[in-house]
Amino acid sequence: MATALRGKDPDRVMRAARWLVMVGEFRLTDALDVCVFLSKHEPASHRGSRARARLVARLATELRIGLDHFDQLFTWAEVLPDPQAIYGLRRVCEEVDRARRRAADARAAPP
Repeated sequence: MATALRGKDPDRVMRAARWLVMVGEFRLTDALDVCVFLSKHEPASHRGSRARARLVARLATELRIGLDHFDQLFTWAEVLPDPQAIYGLRRVCEEVDRARRRAADARAAPP
């Protein structure tokens, strides 16, 4: 994913993202990176808009948040690639990714 993000080809980034999804390694921070990339390289694209909507929906679902917090996530996603929005979303994505890793580790641990 990192190699694809360093380039300027949105199709390559999307292929890398799909591959990570297929192998079960696509994290919310990866989704954020895709959203930031698309907001920089395809600012008016439907693909970027859908990616941001999916990110916010996944975060809202994982965090089980109400509309008050949903509004903040939505606002951050809407103004990407604003640095403050990236910072706020990255903190939330990293928190959820860590929680998901801990849960997976707990499930994999022997009884």
